[in-house]
Amino acid sequence: MRFIIKKLNNKDYVNWLNSQSISNPIHITFTLKQSFNCFNEYGVKVKTYINQHLSSQNFKHFTNLLNYKIYRNGFLRYGKRLKMIVINELSLNNRFHHHTIIEKPQHISNTNFEELVLDKWGETNFGYKEVNFQYPNNRYEREGWVNYMLKHNNHSNTDFNTIDLVNTNF
Repeated sequence: MRFIIKKLNNKDYVNWLNSQSISNPIHITFTLKQSFNCFNEYGVKVKTYINQHLSSQNFKHFTNLLNYKIYRNGFLRYGKRLKMIVINELSLNNRFHHHTIIEKPQHISNTNFEELVLDKWGETNFGYKEVNFQYPNNRYEREGWVNYMLKHNNHSNTDFNTIDLVNTNF
């Protein structure tokens, strides 16, 4: 059996992401702390620096906190969760952040959802207070955001600007 692997270009990614349906989407950019202090197994205070793995793990922790707060037992017992698209990015000045499209539940107001997101993001080790919320009014704004999220995929010297498939959920 022979598999043909096609390297996708930026346009293919944009088309694929735009074909995914997320109702009531909010565009959110999360900035991460670049390090935090913790104690190792010997009780010695050490500084832990962010990397690609820790960045993805930190966002997974955030989504677990958020999904549990919204769905409670539905999240634990039935795996109910918010739909989201997550793009990891390492900026030109080497700062880690996430560009996302997250489904906002209809029963929660925009203000309450923003407060909930900020609260749960702040509970993570690398959650930084700089979070930007945008509300798309039409399909063109959503497609423009997807283009923006993938802006560095073609010309980045790092492999970090990627779709985070661990945290992306349709």
